[in-house]
Amino acid sequence: MSTHVEFGRSVWDFLTSQYFRVMAQYLVHSALANFIFWIKLGLLCVAGFIGFVFPLFWPLLFYWVYKKYQTYQESRKKLLPSWTGPGTLEQKVLKAIEKNEPPKNGTFTSRDGLQLQWYSEGSGPKQILICNGVNCNYLLWKPLLDSLSENFGKDWREQLTVVTWDYRGLYKSEASAATASYSVRTLSEDAYDLMQHMKLEKWDAVCGWSTGVQCALEYAGLYPETVDRLFLVNGSHGHTLHTAFQPVPQWFYLSLMSRILSSAIYFVRFNVCTDAKEFQRFKALWVKLIELISPTIQRLNGFLLGSASLEYTMASNALDLTGHGPQHCNNVMRILQALDSHSSAYTLPELKVPVLVVCGLLDAMTPAFSQYEIAGLAPKVKLVSIAAGTHHCILEAPQLASKEIVDFFQADPKKLENWGQADRVTWPIGWYLI
Repeated sequence: MSTHVEFGRSVWDFLTSQYFRVMAQYLVHSALANFIFWIKLGLLCVAGFIGFVFPLFWPLLFYWVYKKYQTYQESRKKLLPSWTGPGTLEQKVLKAIEKNEPPKNGTFTSRDGLQLQWYSEGSGPKQILICNGVNCNYLLWKPLLDSLSENFGKDWREQLTVVTWDYRGLYKSEASAATASYSVRTLSEDAYDLMQHMKLEKWDAVCGWSTGVQCALEYAGLYPETVDRLFLVNGSHGHTLHTAFQPVPQWFYLSLMSRILSSAIYFVRFNVCTDAKEFQRFKALWVKLIELISPTIQRLNGFLLGSASLEYTMASNALDLTGHGPQHCNNVMRILQALDSHSSAYTLPELKVPVLVVCGLLDAMTPAFSQYEIAGLAPKVKLVSIAAGTHHCILEAPQLASKEIVDFFQADPKKLENWGQADRVTWPIGWYLI
């Protein structure tokens, strides 16, 4: 009898453990954020219809649009010159990437002999490594980095030295012929080789966004003594295609979605990237699609959020896929397949590094479910969710994330020892953005 009682207690302890408590919080936070989003969207449509049909409400409607327009126009003053110059959207985006490369750059040699491109900006004492999303460039971090200065009280470049690199086979980094060499473990080993090239003993922080979350977690698992803390935003701990574009809140998985994504990747790799003419046709269609979405849906989103740069940074991410040739596109697909084959979940309970996780509750690409799992499994985690945030929440509301990041980077070792114990999962922020 006592054996059964003890076993029952063990089961109860497991079901009421930190992991299940955190996941219960996820269901509450996600359900509430999505409920409010759809209700507000419906109310806005009704209010817009009423305001349009009944002239009595026109002054209110015009006032609301005018205030939004003022905020949007103010943000346009911060746009990069390349974005507002002549040329097609693709030309403006690629020119902006080229003209805004970090001032310091060079190459380093990976352990398997590839020449990989690195970049660095800033001269501060804290050495920060950025692990980019796949097919993402350094320019996408600019809104967040610029926002850090407000919370540091001085130019962030005086506080931080930010280092990043182009993943093997992407942009200016040399490609490997072997698909197996694009694994998440290999990308993490490249990060370690970069640290040695920079003659550093460790990184003060390793930051990962999207794909970079898996790289950062893998790096911390392989080389825990070389990293002080992790900052993770909108990424999964593993099996990316199995969690992408799932129902939100994530009550269950749709296996069909991962099969569709996997099939699309195989199609692009072996039917598009292997044929020059087919790739050009694919590129033309892709560019037309982005040129349609960017000045409409993305500009509207930027108008509502008061961020004129949003449409250009989003277009930059999308157009990079086909803007650097078929080999780059094929290697992006290889890395996506590697992400789906990888998981760091089994190492999370033993992760000793303090972690700050920022996620968007409306993120469909890497649903917040995965980020809450990181908070539930790893010992030292603080999770901050943005109620209206999507996969690009640090572009949509950089000021919300930057305060948390600065507090995390400036936290003393004593505070980091008990990191996340009192406030593991905070109440979502940014409700006003929904």
